[in-house]
Amino acid sequence: MRVVSTITLLAFLSVLCLVTCNYEEGVQASFVTVEDSNFYLNGKKYFFVGTNYWYGMNLGAPQSGNLGRLQRELDDLKNIGVTNLRIMGSTQGPDDKSRRIVPSLEYEKGKYNEDIWEGLDTFLNEMRKRNMKAVVTLSNFWERSGGFGQINEWYKGSFNRYPTSFYGDDDLTNHLKEFISVIVNRTNTVNGVKYNNDPTIMAWQLANEPRAGNCDTWTKWVNDTSTYIKELAPKQLVSIGNEGTITGCSGHGNKVKNIDYITFHAWAQNWGW
Repeated sequence: MRVVSTITLLAFLSVLCLVTCNYEEGVQASFVTVEDSNFYLNGKKYFFVGTNYWYGMNLGAPQSGNLGRLQRELDDLKNIGVTNLRIMGSTQGPDDKSRRIVPSLEYEKGKYNEDIWEGLDTFLNEMRKRNMKAVVTLSNFWERSGGFGQINEWYKGSFNRYPTSFYGDDDLTNHLKEFISVIVNRTNTVNGVKYNNDPTIMAWQLANEPRAGNCDTWTKWVNDTSTYIKELAPKQLVSIGNEGTITGCSGHGNKVKNIDYITFHAWAQNWGW
């Protein structure tokens, strides 16, 4: 397993930061790689300051979004040195539920809002113009975007707010894998570049904070899903997206495959530190 340590400091906006900031301006042709516990870009160590930017694909949507706001905010972020964005690449409906990002991408099971797809295309293309990199989060343990709980409701009939049973259920994990195939193989309608061949995408992240439950089942899901992504997108990195030791499976680190770097979410106030 190749691992790079990162620190994610989350307050009101979660801030992902890999220690320093030395981004080579004007270069977009290369993928970020991992060698000897470091990120590399164009033959040099790659350091960045980043932040979460969950609603970017909604702003980019041609019908329901706000392109001007998206462009202004990306310019503002770039101007203060933020060059890497952890973005949400998957949201689930139905859109009349509270605590959801709406309009959602997957408004019903297996049915997608093309306006939001095109919003993600636009978002990634605007990042590409600014030489920014994206970490695309593929699902969510928490309800804010639907995520595991909504997939559970579609298949099992009820929303699971703490869905640690997700990892051992073939119906649920196969649904996520089907979505992964769709998004990773998508061709951007704005610039014609396939997602799995776009160096703007630094990494695919399995989910936002996927807490483990049963460690063996969780580890098997991590390995199956990360291996599947690597088969579809061998040029891009993969990370889990977990909070850190709160997942309770620290002893399983040597059993995890095809994960290029680790993440840590420091919810200092929430955890009573």
